[in-house]
Formats: sequence, C-alpha cells, structure tokens
Amino acid sequence: MEKNKKIILITVISIIAIILIGTLIYFLFIKDDNTNNIAKNSKLEKINEKINQNEKYSISIEGDKNKIYYSKNDNMAYTDSEYEGQNTEFLVKDGNTYLIQDDTKRYFTYTNNEIDLTKYSSVFEELSIKDFVKGKEKIDNTEYIYQEYQGITNFAIENLEEGLSEEEIQNIKTRFYFKGDDLVYIKTIAGEKEELLKISISYKVDDNLFSIPEGYTEG
Repeated sequence: MEKNKKIILITVISIIAIILIGTLIYFLFIKDDNTNNIAKNSKLEKINEKINQNEKYSISIEGDKNKIYYSKNDNMAYTDSEYEGQNTEFLVKDGNTYLIQDDTKRYFTYTNNEIDLTKYSSVFEELSIKDFVKGKEKIDNTEYIYQEYQGITNFAIENLEEGLSEEEIQNIKTRFYFKGDDLVYIKTIAGEKEELLKISISYKVDDNLFSIPEGYTEG
C-alpha cells in the first residue's frame, strides 16, 4: 500500500513538472513566435534606428488613387500629397510651414508651425515600443511577412474611420509588409474597409525641394 502511494506521488510530481516545463517553453519560445516584443525582433525598429541616424530621408506612399511623397533634411521637411485629384504641397523651414501653390505661383506662411517635421519619424518611434503580431500574406501572388499593430492609422490616406462604431475604431489594425528588411506595403484594416498602399523609403533627397520656388510671391 505504501509503495502504491509513493508511485502515485511520483506520478503527480512528474505531471506537475511536465506542465511547468511546457508552460515555460510556451512563454519563452512559442508565444514569442507569434506576439513579439518589438524592441527585440521588430523590422520597424531597424527602420526607426536608420531614420534617426540619417539627417536625410524620403518616404513615398502610393495607393490606387492617392499618394504622398515626404522628404526630410535635418530641420526641414517637404510634403507633396495627392488626394482625390487635389494636389497639396507643404514646406517646413525656419520654424514655419509654407503652403505652396504651383498654379498661382504663391505661398502662404503658417508661423511657428512645424507639425510635419516629425510626420513619420514620431510614428516609427512609437511603433518601436509596441507589441505586434506576425503573419504571412500574399499580395499580387507574392508572399510577404507582416507585422500587425492595433490602433495605428497614421499611414492611412483615406478616412477609414468614417461611419465606424467606437469599438470598430479601437480595433483598427495596420499591417506592415516586408521584403527582407525593406518595408514594401502597408495595409490599414478598419471594420470591413481596407486600404493597401505601396511604400518605399530612401535615404537620398532632392535638396531643391527645401526652398520656395523662385518667382513665387507670398499671399
């Protein structure tokens, strides 16, 4: 009888040990394979580091109808966007923002305004400390690895929040797709709506963009 009790006790201890080891393996390896700490494994963290190390970089984002070109050079920034056929140009320089109108060759000054100076760098900085979910998805018959974040809408060009409930807005997700370490697509998923954008990042810029064109007048 005593021998049977010892066998049962050893069996129970063995089962508990197996459960504890299995739980430890899950949290150390399996769970981290799906939901990663961005500070250790994120491709966006590498992009954030590279942007911070470079005074100059440009970002091109393009959808089916809309597109944005953004360029930064130290404490200056230039944004050229096209939304529903309307073109808008902004230049950040000397602590001010300038709206440039090519059709009238005029510009308008918004003093003490540098909002666009950190238009994307601040977002990459935020993402560098956020958790994400990894996955794979095919776009145009090519499979890409993606990192999915919740509550991020900064890269969307369209107003995807329109008509959504508060719960749907809170559950908006953005996926960042990579080819190697290069960011190539961004998809924002809001309820039943989706916006897929091509994106490319370069560390070369056109210095001519950071000045008001010659012959343009104010106001």
